[in-house]
Amino acid sequence: MKLFNRTKEIKTVKVGAASPHIRLGDVGHNVNVCVDAVKRAAASGVKVLVFPELTISGVTCFDLYLHSALTDSVENGLIRFMQQTSDLDVMSFVSVPVCDEDNCYLCSAAVYRGELLGLVPKMNISPEEMRYFSVPEEATE
Repeated sequence: MKLFNRTKEIKTVKVGAASPHIRLGDVGHNVNVCVDAVKRAAASGVKVLVFPELTISGVTCFDLYLHSALTDSVENGLIRFMQQTSDLDVMSFVSVPVCDEDNCYLCSAAVYRGELLGLVPKMNISPEEMRYFSVPEEATE
């Protein structure tokens, strides 16, 4: 097969997954360990790095997801994460709660060189998560 004879022409991308030791609700600490993980990944040649769900806030904050104290802290933490990874050639996917006046969404933030490229909401919410998070309306139509 001609395709497999051209393997020397195929370019690869090193992808990594990080699972830092976070502290529930301690956004400052969690951002620090995530930034450290991106720096280590960049040093080892990783170009795409993914983190577990709700790494910035912690996954079991329950009712705190509905309070602006946590969500504002997470938003500021994401901004700091973007600033502190802006000089690194790694696209990171870090999960954060994103809330508006009516709903909270469990999102993956795509970050590259200090820019927020997009927020991707989780579409398959478990019954437990439905207490705190919503699925965007356009996804349910």
